[in-house]
Amino acid sequence: MCNSALNARKAEFRRTVLLACDEAYFPFAALLSTQIAEAHPKRAFDITIMITKDFTIDQAIADLVTRHDIRIILFDTPKTTTPLPVSKHVTIACYQPIFAPRFLQNDYDRILYLDSDILYQRADLSRLFDIDLKGRPVGAVRDQMQHREAGARVQEKRINEVRHGAYLNTGVLLIETQTYLEQNIDALALEAAKSDAGLFHDQSLLNIALRNNWAELAPHWNWPSHHRYLSMQHLIDPCFVHFIGHRKPWNSSALIYNREHVKTYHTFLTRYAPCSLRRHGSLKDTGFAASILLLSKLRGRSDRRRIAPYLAGFNDEWDVK
Repeated sequence: MCNSALNARKAEFRRTVLLACDEAYFPFAALLSTQIAEAHPKRAFDITIMITKDFTIDQAIADLVTRHDIRIILFDTPKTTTPLPVSKHVTIACYQPIFAPRFLQNDYDRILYLDSDILYQRADLSRLFDIDLKGRPVGAVRDQMQHREAGARVQEKRINEVRHGAYLNTGVLLIETQTYLEQNIDALALEAAKSDAGLFHDQSLLNIALRNNWAELAPHWNWPSHHRYLSMQHLIDPCFVHFIGHRKPWNSSALIYNREHVKTYHTFLTRYAPCSLRRHGSLKDTGFAASILLLSKLRGRSDRRRIAPYLAGFNDEWDVK
């Protein structure tokens, strides 16, 4: 039996964990939402999934999100005169974090936005919602391209607006709604889109809009799972693990991912969304995985030495810069 994905109940609290996705990524958003719900049974925040259009879902996953009281709402992307670049891997749903604060301003004072390709590991999110952002509109974690070298230029830093300074990753964003809107961050991001913001789309736009105007959260809140981090998994105890890049634990070799993470995805998808496993398929990357494992071993000592100063800058996950 199939059901509408929507569960458009009214907001209950003034804070929400927010995920934004299209139909293809809904099962992964449902998994992350379920993890958070089960870890916070007496939570004083909503868990919301925004979708760009309604679609049908199987009874099993419909029952799951209903049981955990996950709010699922339809988001109508604002019509703009600025074309937003999309690709095979970047859909219009990727831009929802930019528009979400204005869309949800009557419902929520604080929004914890999470990409759908993330797994929850630990930590009290109620405490994270209370963290002091020091008057900034957004709290985020520095992008992994600046972990080993704080001043490193990321690929689109040839653009003048973000040529210097810290560069955030948009996978985890703690948003102070009123401040965000008062400073017109969404409008600044759309203005930046006119200049062809580079390779990372929504991330490029928000880095331009938030230049020198965001609070830096500890890496525990957005720890990358990436082949360069294979030798560094033991360095911190992450709160969220973010599977960056096109390869994911559900479509790639288990050799380059934590076995428990791979098991978590496959167990969930097999039970609640078997069609998703078939839709996303499996990359033929045995050779890639073997070469990555060798490269990681060769680079491991150097990478651990280079990332040490960045990690030492935070006492724990509650530090904010």
